[in-house]
Amino acid sequence: MDESIGMEGRLSGNMAKLYATWKRYFAKSVWRNEHLCFPLFVQVLGIWLGHKGVRLQYHGRHNYPRIHIFIIQQSGSGKGEAMKAAHELLQSLGIEGHYLSKTSDPGLVGTIKEGKEGKPDKKYGLFYYAKYLYWDEGSMLLKSSPHSEDLQDNIQMATDDQGSIEKALANGYIKYTTSTAICAGSYLESHINAAILGRGFFQRMLVIYHIIPKQETIDFNLQKAALISATLEEKEAEMHEFANELNSIGFEGLRKVGESYVVDYDKQASEKFSLKLGAIAKDAFDLYRENDGRTQIMSTYLTRSNQALMVAGILAAINGKQVIGDEELDIGLELWFSHLNSANNILLNHNKLLPANQREEYWQAVYMFLLAAGKPIAKTKLGDALWQSGKLKMGITNIRKLVDEFIAEGKLVVSDGKENNLKLVSLPQWGGAGA
Repeated sequence: MDESIGMEGRLSGNMAKLYATWKRYFAKSVWRNEHLCFPLFVQVLGIWLGHKGVRLQYHGRHNYPRIHIFIIQQSGSGKGEAMKAAHELLQSLGIEGHYLSKTSDPGLVGTIKEGKEGKPDKKYGLFYYAKYLYWDEGSMLLKSSPHSEDLQDNIQMATDDQGSIEKALANGYIKYTTSTAICAGSYLESHINAAILGRGFFQRMLVIYHIIPKQETIDFNLQKAALISATLEEKEAEMHEFANELNSIGFEGLRKVGESYVVDYDKQASEKFSLKLGAIAKDAFDLYRENDGRTQIMSTYLTRSNQALMVAGILAAINGKQVIGDEELDIGLELWFSHLNSANNILLNHNKLLPANQREEYWQAVYMFLLAAGKPIAKTKLGDALWQSGKLKMGITNIRKLVDEFIAEGKLVVSDGKENNLKLVSLPQWGGAGA
């Protein structure tokens, strides 16, 4: 989620105080990456609430308050440091979890081997013990192979609200419930394709897709001094402050059921939430188009919005509210909507899913735009102007990519002239001459 949404101004009570501390701590490890700051913060809070016995009641179940995050951005852009910051803080809170580089299906689920006197020797995997698992290089979870598909199936079971793990093994049957929260990061490569996006793995996550612009990479190197000079003592002081603020939170206002503290959802707020979901779904289908290859995949995201309910419940519980209302549900909905846009933008990045008729429509929009301009336009300015016009329902990165493809196809040409050292793009009938 982009900080331009102004999250600080919308949080209140314990949430506002904790987020201010979290941001100070986060800045000791990570430069910028504001889009990761709030989602990871909410995930950490959910893990802590679950550890303390808080549950969220919806769909007729008491659900463990956990969200799962998958971050997609360039290697070296800070996603790993952001996850490490969350991991280190959770470790300081005494919550069991792991930061992994590699994993295996038996390591996550468990094994059953033949023991002494022929009795089965059952060993549970990380999904049984760990409250969270972070993968810096989550690309290993997405590769297409029989092993990885089995791994993905098990992660899908683990990330469902029920968290049911069931597997038949050679020496017996392993079954338990997991409450593990998952966070993984990956660069965007061919292993993130339409098949992966459509099988249910990402639908259970909050997907964050962010391409770091060149200038931000330059600025990172120019302004790295603050990270270099950050001390362990400073980080530990913020961790200590965060822990003190968390431990001062009481759950007296929540409904006690057995050993759990339960948060409920207001019926009227839930009805408003449902109407908003319906409106988003309608707008989305108008955008994806019925004959667009994205529709079938994106419809599987539109029917899974439990992430929004989880986020809303975590916000309410931290503020000691027994009943979740409009304010919390709206923030949850924004995070979920960002996830929806991320999945759509990944699909657009793989232009194989852009059908011929829509591609022709987009070409006509580009052609008419240049025709109306009556002269060549600097390539960067053309992409920005097309994006601002709203005629191409794509992000700026994908519009620039589409312009490059039209140049490669000969539909557009790069002229000899330059404007402010930028290449000019023109229509072929103009002869490629500069203005």
